[in-house]
Amino acid sequence: MKDSNAVWQATVGAGVVPKRETLGRRFRKQISLQTFVLSGMAFLLVFSFAPLFGILMAFKDYRISSGITGIFTSEWGGLRYFHELTNDYVFPTLVRNTIAISLLKLVFSFPVPILLAIMINEIRHSFLKRFVQTVSYLPHFISWVGAASRGR
Repeated sequence: MKDSNAVWQATVGAGVVPKRETLGRRFRKQISLQTFVLSGMAFLLVFSFAPLFGILMAFKDYRISSGITGIFTSEWGGLRYFHELTNDYVFPTLVRNTIAISLLKLVFSFPVPILLAIMINEIRHSFLKRFVQTVSYLPHFISWVGAASRGR
């Protein structure tokens, strides 16, 4: 097996210059790979970068009547709204309630699925085990809005 330098010298010495691939030709040759990259970039733009424009509303004097373009045309408000929030007399209660609810959700909602999985694993009859698994997962596949509107 010859090294690439020897092959290059042999082709140039023979008067044959290898044709270089253009960028478009290489792109077309790798179209399946480029599709993966472009779809990943589109996902990143739509779900990671586009929502960042909504963060601007927290720092601007935004009026909802000005519409979407008002985010960019509104006056800069700075940290005024954050200052109002932190100086409100209810702020310590809000923070305490948020932390308490988060901790309670963590304590009560974390072990329950693990315990349920252990209990389902202990069921000996396969039909009953599959039935319990299906019934326990079913609420994840039902639209609660649709289920609530059916009751009317």
